Amino acid sequence: MFYYGLKCITGVSWKRSVQLFKSTLFSSTARNIKKFEENIHLRFPYDKFYLTERGKKRYISAPRVQDRQSDKFITKEILLPIYTKHMVYDNGASLDGKGFHFSLSNLKEDLVEHYKKYGREGRIILIDFS
Repeated sequence: MFYYGLKCITGVSWKRSVQLFKSTLFSSTARNIKKFEENIHLRFPYDKFYLTERGKKRYISAPRVQDRQSDKFITKEILLPIYTKHMVYDNGASLDGKGFHFSLSNLKEDLVEHYKKYGREGRIILIDFS
C-alpha cells in the first residue's frame, strides 16, 4: 500500500495537500492497512471547487489523496487480479503493457492475417466507446 501512496502523488508533489500527505505517508499507510484488516473503510468527503479553463467554468469534485491511495490499492491488488482473467485479450483499456503500441501491433497482425486469407477484399470498422 505504501507503493500506491507514492504512485498517487506522482506529478502533483507541488500541491500543499500532497506535501502533507507525503510527510505522514508511512504512518498513514500503517493506519490504512489496519483499517483494511478490520474491514473499516471510511472515505473523506470530496474536495469541491470551481475551475475556469479557456473561458469555461467547470465544477470539480475531486477525491482526497488518502482515498486515492486506498482506491489504487483496491483496484490493482484486489479487483484487477479477479477480473483480468475474464477480460478479452485485445481489451487494452488502462491495463499495464496494453497501451497504444499493443493495440497497433494487434491491428497489424489482424490485417496481415486478413490479407493472407482474403486479399484486399473486406472492410475495417474501428469503434471507440469512450
